[in-house]
Amino acid sequence: MVIKRETTVASDYRQAITEILTEEGIEYFEGGKNVSHGSINIQCPFCSDHSNHCGIFIDSMRFHCWLCGETGQFVKLLKEATHKSEHILRNLIREKTQEVDVEGIKEKVHSYHSADQRDVIEEISMKREVTWPELAKKIRKGYKYPFLNEWLKKRGYTKKVLQKHKCRICLSGFWGGRLLVPILIGNEIKGFVGVDVTGEKEVKYKMSDAVCKDYVYGLDSIEGDTIIIVEGILDQWRTEKTTQYCP
Repeated sequence: MVIKRETTVASDYRQAITEILTEEGIEYFEGGKNVSHGSINIQCPFCSDHSNHCGIFIDSMRFHCWLCGETGQFVKLLKEATHKSEHILRNLIREKTQEVDVEGIKEKVHSYHSADQRDVIEEISMKREVTWPELAKKIRKGYKYPFLNEWLKKRGYTKKVLQKHKCRICLSGFWGGRLLVPILIGNEIKGFVGVDVTGEKEVKYKMSDAVCKDYVYGLDSIEGDTIIIVEGILDQWRTEKTTQYCP
């Protein structure tokens, strides 16, 4: 079972960004000179910026300075501007954008066991059709994928694990070089996450669409009322043999 959660989607990042900048005392501009559509600008802390050439993109929380060319994730910009630790800043960003309602999850878990499973799935399921990219291939044991085999070896996984979780692989096209991990309710796919297995991509994780952020991955196999919240999909796979969890 996958449970829908309240979280920030791309269109809401503007509020998260402005709140963080305000709390950190960083002046920002949402319009006017040097501010392009879909960005919030500040004075770049990486160069001798005389105006507000550094744009933070509200759909991805990445930044780019049009003066010095510095670019990267929002946490990198905040670290340079505030001189705070990356750990503190990442927690701040997570709090503003992807806070998980633990009590809400526990309540849903309890409902899942006390009600008819089909009714719960129907209640939380979103009526939408998701299809795999045309070039996505099923994971087959005998196939030789240039980057995937090395990626699996480094992390201690086998293709059997990928088959179990109904993953696919793209070797070319928009999703090329990514392992595609589906978000499932029962056997119905609601979206997928594309994980870079080449080690060469600037964006390590891509989602099929913003709806992915409305779900908590990994509750379909939960047993009991105790859950452990971990960071990501791979953490879930790593611990699934010994406990029940929720990334």
